[in-house]
Amino acid sequence: MPNVSAIMQRYAIAVSEETSIANAAKLMKANKVSLMPVLKDERLVGIVREEDLDSWNGDKKEKINKIMEKPIFVLPTDEIDQASKIMLKMHITRVPVVNNEKELIFLGIVTSSDVANAIKTGI
Repeated sequence: MPNVSAIMQRYAIAVSEETSIANAAKLMKANKVSLMPVLKDERLVGIVREEDLDSWNGDKKEKINKIMEKPIFVLPTDEIDQASKIMLKMHITRVPVVNNEKELIFLGIVTSSDVANAIKTGI
């Protein structure tokens, strides 16, 4: 099976750790995504899920870093089934792709649809 780099989307909606919770929620809703990477410069510093935003009862003007989760990611060299396993284990439908485990430079995203299409077409 091919690796993640063959199916990843190089353009993905992401937010800065300085983005307000309100703006992150608007961006997520407008783009119909359930998870967004949180970046500092180009580095992945966390993720925010729809559930994180929905369960926040505090001030929506707070920064997203107040509610973001630790980074979940795959590498471009990982096999597609590795991305699928992470999505299933973490109950997510998309996973960020980073350059390596040390630098965490954000490269794109892989979705469950990307994985399904790869399996269907035999990529």
